[in-house]
Amino acid sequence: MFLQMRIDYKELDDAALSLGISKSKIPKIVISGSGRVFLGSHWPPYVANLRFPRLNTDSKSVIRLSRIKNRTERLNLTLAHELIHETQSFYKSLLGKVVEYGLLLSFAYLSLSLSDIFQFNKLISLAPGIVLGWRLGWRIAPHEIEARRRAPELAEKYRMVTK
Repeated sequence: MFLQMRIDYKELDDAALSLGISKSKIPKIVISGSGRVFLGSHWPPYVANLRFPRLNTDSKSVIRLSRIKNRTERLNLTLAHELIHETQSFYKSLLGKVVEYGLLLSFAYLSLSLSDIFQFNKLISLAPGIVLGWRLGWRIAPHEIEARRRAPELAEKYRMVTK
């Protein structure tokens, strides 16, 4: 049912080196999940130790990929996208997170205000505002725009995920 995928570590090393990531800082890859909610995520070292307590991260970032059926090209693109996040500066990532969470809070407040006007339950009306704000913030965050723009070129050049 799920794709039996492998990571070609030689290709991963070549892709990371082409992005300027030193061999000692190449992120660890964790394969888990079903891919229903998201395909991949990038965890900086200080958060990865909390998120994956049993994994010896050696002060490296962690890239989590989901297993999905017959989609090696998509997973290769996702891995390229997450590697690009590894190369981005802390400030660009921080600015992106400020945009994401700022829009999340703004839309949550807007939906809460509208619940007073239209006499809705506050908790029920809060959920669409949070989801809409977070997704919109994710779409326009500068670090995400850059990663989505650069990932196809990297994924085409290096085949890091194989069957």
